[in-house]
Formats: sequence, structure tokens, C-alpha cells
Amino acid sequence: MSVSPQLPNQSPVRVQAIEWLVTLRDDALEDETLTEFSEWLAQDPSHAEAFSAAELLFKDIVTAAQIETIDTSSQQRVADKPNTPNASPWLFSAFGMAAVWLIAVNLIIPSHASLFTDFFSDYHTQTGELREVELSDGTRVLMNTNTAISVNFTATSRKIILEHGQAQFTVAKDTHRPFEVITESLRTQALGTVFDINHSDKTETSILVQEHAVSASLTNSNDPAHRITIKQGQILHHRSGLDLQQPQSVNLSQATAWQQHRLIINDRPLSELIHELERYQTGRVFISDTTLKDLRVSGVFSLTSPADTLRIVCAALNLQQTQIGPWWTVLHR
Repeated sequence: MSVSPQLPNQSPVRVQAIEWLVTLRDDALEDETLTEFSEWLAQDPSHAEAFSAAELLFKDIVTAAQIETIDTSSQQRVADKPNTPNASPWLFSAFGMAAVWLIAVNLIIPSHASLFTDFFSDYHTQTGELREVELSDGTRVLMNTNTAISVNFTATSRKIILEHGQAQFTVAKDTHRPFEVITESLRTQALGTVFDINHSDKTETSILVQEHAVSASLTNSNDPAHRITIKQGQILHHRSGLDLQQPQSVNLSQATAWQQHRLIINDRPLSELIHELERYQTGRVFISDTTLKDLRVSGVFSLTSPADTLRIVCAALNLQQTQIGPWWTVLHR
């Protein structure tokens, strides 16, 4: 496999830098390892320069991960410190570790993951997991990958907080207790049986109705005039901070394919497919050339093994994959 011109000639220092990134991501990281890393970083200014070179090399990757500004500023501070006569090697190392941690967290952990929220939720799924739970009232909740919900049932109400992720709700009938699902920006009340809410993106929420209907309103508004009814076969897309739009008709088979661990794409850009696949795997996939992001893709893809799906897509589009460590994949010609 040929390597993209945008990828580096891996010098020993650069290889060591990548290896440290992998090591620092270990959940069993010990203080002795941190000390060894600090000593390595303080040994020679070229080690900091390796991080700066990596930042330039992966400019497109860092931009896609939306940490370019943070990383650039952190790397610059690290690079400047050795030239200061009174600079402390340990202070220099601290800046270096902070930059490395930012890169590791943003370039390894799935973009949809919310580890802190998961800890405090009542139910959650891991990356790639599909899980169904039955609540105390008989309601069934099918949770997609990286999803967390909190349950608040009382004698007069049934409320679910969808912290993040995507879930299908098959609501048990209870005439005395309305059933609501709440996200940061939307409040959804069941008027029927089955509906799906996707809140994987913190700034966007979509509500899909599979059976009967639901009503939706802004979470911070009690005005009935701002309430919208979404009927079977319709979907409502909402972006935080904006007014509610009218729901649109949708292909239910395509929109609910995730419930069978499938993804159906019909003439959509490659970047959209990659964005969806990333939800189901640990690690990140980056497209080296922005022109490749707009390649059109159609097909039915398995979500059980995103790596296999990615190989099939690359073969169909004549793309190559370059693996950098265990968690980074770069697609290129």
C-alpha cells in the first residue's frame, strides 16, 4: 500500500511521540510511566518539535476534530519554553503532557462519547452496543451506540432524560401518567406508541415517529403555540437555539435501519458515512483530502463490524487506508 504524500517519514522521535500518545491513553497508567514520559519530553527540544511537526502534519485531522486552536496554542507554548533561559524542564513537560492529553482525548475517543454523563445515568450503552431495556411501566427502550438515559417516574408523570445518543421508545399505555422524553433543547410527549429520538450531536436533535404520533416543544417554553405534532412516517430536525421547523416525510426503512445494526446510505457524501461509522467504533477515521469527502456513496452497510465496512467502501472508491497506531485511520488516494 502506498503512503499519502501528506503522511510523514517516520523518524525515531516521531515514532516515539506516537507511542507515548498510545501509552498515555492506557487506563492503567501509573505515576512511574508519567515520570518517564516527562523525562523523555525534557531530554531534548527535538521531542517538542516532534509534537509541533505532528500538529502541522495532521492539520486536516485536527481541524476535523475541532481542536486545532487549542492544540496549536499548546504546542507553541511547549516549543517556546526551551529557548527561555530560566525555563523549568518540568513546567515545559507539563505543557507537553497537557497538549498530548488533548490530542489523545479528541483523536482517540469517539466524537459522540460522553463518559462523565454515562457514569451518572440509569442506563447506558458502550461504543457499538445495541441494548434493549424494559422500564417499570412496561415501556421498552432500544438504545443505540453511545447512549445514556435517566429515568424519573412518579405517581403522576413518566419522564426520560436522553442525555446523549439515540433510542427507540415503545411506550406502554398509561392514561394517568403522560410519557415524555427530554433533551437539552426539546421536550417530546408520546401520543401513541413508537418513536425514535437521536441526540448524538449535542447541538441537534431529531424525532422520528414510527407509529401514531408525538408532540414536540422547546424544553424552555410552555407556550402551546410553539408545540408541533409529528405523525407516523415523519421526522423533525431541530438545531439548538433555533425555532421549531415543520416535520418532513421520511423513509422509515432507511431511518430505522440502525435497529437491525445496518446503515442505509443513498447518494450521500463519504464524509457523512464516515461520521456515522465513527459512532460504532473506538478510534477515529480521517479523510486526508477534502475533495474526497464529497465522493458520493450508496449502499446498505453493516454496523456490526465498522472496520470491515470501511474496507469495503475503500475498495469500491479506490481509496487506501493508512493505520497510525491502534486508533487512527487516514483515508487517502
